[in-house]
Amino acid sequence: MAGCSGVKVLNSWKSPESSGMKEKNILVIARTANDKVRKIFEDEIVNQLKSDGFSATASYVSLPNVNPDKKLTDEEIEAFKTKFKDQGYNGIVITVIKKNEELAKLNKEGGYYAGGTYYGYYPMYYGDFYGYYRNPASYSTYGNWEEEKMELQTAHNFVLESLAYNLDLTEDKQLVTIVTTKIEEPDDLIGTAKSYIKKVMQSLK
Repeated sequence: MAGCSGVKVLNSWKSPESSGMKEKNILVIARTANDKVRKIFEDEIVNQLKSDGFSATASYVSLPNVNPDKKLTDEEIEAFKTKFKDQGYNGIVITVIKKNEELAKLNKEGGYYAGGTYYGYYPMYYGDFYGYYRNPASYSTYGNWEEEKMELQTAHNFVLESLAYNLDLTEDKQLVTIVTTKIEEPDDLIGTAKSYIKKVMQSLK
């Protein structure tokens, strides 16, 4: 599907405590059941965090058997806390898909007369004058008629949230940054991930 993807920051917030994330050991989580998407987004976030001097690890590397999109019980949450503590994580960056908007797009092709080069576009009878002259289609002066084709395609817009937590703070102050972003009609997963994380990092800074 051809498309022109765009990444827009809808809003962002940062607390005075956000500067302390530089000293944290950060676990990066992309909350999705799609392993491919999870790995691409987590790797890109980790790479950009590291390039800015942060210590960061992808959750699929550190916790490969954990499904981040699974709803957890209170007991499982406590087990999660223990895992984070045992592995030395005191910072979290988590990305969540908040909305998936499906769009129906009607694409139209043809329905017009088109020109072009003989070898690329014109029928074989064009090559012989007499063949062309006696052909009924030659009586029209508009060119080659391209039959009209209609195709219904589906596209998507996504709203994502990226949140950063400092686990060393009290629970009411752990959230230090939140960025809400809209991705319009992505057509390239890796390129979209790079653009998305770049926008998020700009807001974090």
